[in-house]
Amino acid sequence: MPDFDNASAVQFRERVRIRLAAMNTTQADLARDHGMSPQALSDIISGFPNVHYRSVEKLSAMLHVEPAWLIGGDPRDAIPNAEEVLDG
Repeated sequence: MPDFDNASAVQFRERVRIRLAAMNTTQADLARDHGMSPQALSDIISGFPNVHYRSVEKLSAMLHVEPAWLIGGDPRDAIPNAEEVLDG
């Protein structure tokens, strides 16, 4: 996993918040909808970047975004084929 600083962790949490708002759901509801306790999801979000990459992948799937975007990648990495949609 790349080296992350505090700014990356803040951006990660902000991107989670953005996706939750876009999905019109709460962190607790998202966790329950995916068979996870709200505390377990909170631990993943608050623990970034010191969490296993599989946890980031699972959270990305739950939020319907690419892991690369969630951990700070280009906004075009947010959804598959975004470049085709944006440029097309």
